[in-house]
Amino acid sequence: MSANPTQDQKTSAVFTHSKNTARPQITITVLAGLEQGQIHKIDRPTTTFGRSSTCEVLLMDPLVSRHHCQILLGMDGVTLKDLSSTHGTYLNGTRVMEGAVQNKDVISVGNTRFRFAVDIVKDGDNTKTQKVDELAHKKLLALYEIGNLVNSALELKTLLNIIMTMAIRALQANRGFLLTRQEDGELKPVATHSLTPGEAQSPYSLTIIEAVLKEKTPILVLDALQDVRFGNRESLKNLPLSSAICVPLWERGKIIGVIYVDKAEGTLAFNEEDLYFLSTFANQAVVAIWNAK
Repeated sequence: MSANPTQDQKTSAVFTHSKNTARPQITITVLAGLEQGQIHKIDRPTTTFGRSSTCEVLLMDPLVSRHHCQILLGMDGVTLKDLSSTHGTYLNGTRVMEGAVQNKDVISVGNTRFRFAVDIVKDGDNTKTQKVDELAHKKLLALYEIGNLVNSALELKTLLNIIMTMAIRALQANRGFLLTRQEDGELKPVATHSLTPGEAQSPYSLTIIEAVLKEKTPILVLDALQDVRFGNRESLKNLPLSSAICVPLWERGKIIGVIYVDKAEGTLAFNEEDLYFLSTFANQAVVAIWNAK
């Protein structure tokens, strides 16, 4: 593979020796499913997908077998192999037991879909790639852990604090607030997590929270001072934040609260992948909260 494929090419993932420092890098991006938005780098000879904790790529999809399928890297290319799964492994919509994988192919297992991609990267880009992988792993681990909390016997306040701690760590946010609707109908914070005590005392953005309640949809704010949706409101300018995410907590068709996280100026802004993660995380958090009540 001597050059980057164009956008509409389907390039076979065959490994050849290169005289320069460029090399092929394989990634799997989750397009749909509980882990939507997660990105996994494939660099082992064998990578196993499934619900078992022994799998290199852990999936929480209930329709995925414990050891569902494998991606095998060889000198002749990449092979997708089904491991006698219950619901099968699909390559571009066709069920396969074993098949060659090409650039931009779509793999489906249960309710989860992946996009297979091969890119040419320079060795100097490796540090950034490793950072992305670490963040993706933290998010995947957080989803796995919140799933384990669903049937836990934790006291409600303890559970709420754990939920916010997990969200902050996975997103590398500065602050996080979990607000729930009280008997008087008002939303009030029931759990707060921040990197410093001073940040915890600063107010969160009611403007953003009210927008989530009104539009009934998650909101991602890339730049709080420039976001045209909020008209450069003075209330936002006075807060210690540059980027924020707020997602609703749904219960039986009603919003019972929100999870709100933000980052301080000078830090890397949140992105769409972070929004997908927190939305999925919040859905599982609601189940855990309901059970704890």
